[in-house]
Amino acid sequence: MDSPNIVVIEDRPAIAELLVCNLRKAGFVAVGTHNAAEGKVLVRTLHPDLILLDCQDADLRERPWLIEELRRGKKASFPLLILNEEGKATRSADNQTHFLNKPFSASELVARVRGILQQHPPLEPANALLGTGRLSLNRLTHRVSSGQTEIHLKPAEFRLLAFFMAHPERVFNRAQLLDAVWGNQTIIDERAVDVQIRRLRSALAPYGHSGQIETVRGAGYRLAEE
Repeated sequence: MDSPNIVVIEDRPAIAELLVCNLRKAGFVAVGTHNAAEGKVLVRTLHPDLILLDCQDADLRERPWLIEELRRGKKASFPLLILNEEGKATRSADNQTHFLNKPFSASELVARVRGILQQHPPLEPANALLGTGRLSLNRLTHRVSSGQTEIHLKPAEFRLLAFFMAHPERVFNRAQLLDAVWGNQTIIDERAVDVQIRRLRSALAPYGHSGQIETVRGAGYRLAEE
């Protein structure tokens, strides 16, 4: 069985990096972000076994998009661990939401995560492994391969390829890809999609897969199956 997959959403980049590092040292597959929109994309694409959320500037009620993601699809039961400010209330209306009060040590964090995952055993998502011909992608381990050869992609390239591989042969316009890969962040222009498409093609070219990312004139882009 693959190691549990955890998404960390923390407003402060340095703290997010530290949390991810501690979780990885403990054997978890952890991915972090300090951006709520990107966090939404990670939850949507990675189907994590647990979300770790720091609510220092907002409580759970102010993050409706997260509630929506937690309550939809096959992974609707995966748990949420909120890093809570000392003295704040720790009650929850459901048994999927857990709290860890600050301050805490790395060992306390890891122990709490393990305890929660024992209560809510990780599910094996049927769509974690994606493939077309020789090209394969694992959304839990963040590995992409061509046959037996690993392909190294940057985060945005990985998310873009994962989205295409989850919907082969389907055409998406720039706005749809922007929402799926960047969470519809208004500071990102739709033309940034073209840049990432070029970068993804360049990364896939040495392995013979660049041609699978097709431009559909006047409509957008699609992934052609081998």
